[in-house]
Amino acid sequence: MAGTGVFGMGTTVVSWRHRRLLRRIRLAPVSAPVVLFSRLATNLLVTLAQTAAFLSVTLLPVFGAQPSRQWWLALPAILLGALGFSALGLLVGAVCRTEEAASALANFLVMPMALVSGTFFALDQAPAWLQHTAAVLPLKRLNTALIAALSPGHHPTELLAPAAALLAFAVAVAAIALHLFRWDEDA
Repeated sequence: MAGTGVFGMGTTVVSWRHRRLLRRIRLAPVSAPVVLFSRLATNLLVTLAQTAAFLSVTLLPVFGAQPSRQWWLALPAILLGALGFSALGLLVGAVCRTEEAASALANFLVMPMALVSGTFFALDQAPAWLQHTAAVLPLKRLNTALIAALSPGHHPTELLAPAAALLAFAVAVAAIALHLFRWDEDA
């Protein structure tokens, strides 16, 4: 999900700018926010499709996963995560001039975050400084929200703090990205 948002939005924006497609879009009778929103909607739909495929595989009998009865509460967390990572991708696209630079910056942001956010392994035995660092990362918040929604024994209120943090992250990063956004390579 993080990769889809950051890479998908970041490299697309840089590619569109490089091919001068953004300039043409700006001159079109459709507003710029509508165009950016349509790209965001595409990222959200891709994320939902990826998540549905992933969850379908995990529910196969061979894996033995048993989601909680409140599994549907994962949907808002998934959408907020996708929104936040798409905003981060827009920021990558706003500050990078080439697709290679956008890809490198996206890797620089996503891979370390994935490693220290508890995505691949639990952080229970990690040093305290690493646990504190992970706690402020949006991917850790997303992981926390998904665990609360999908794992039995969690209360729905456990989703509130991570969801609020994901929303705040998405709004803050989108505001910065829109402030730095350039329509042309020359700007």
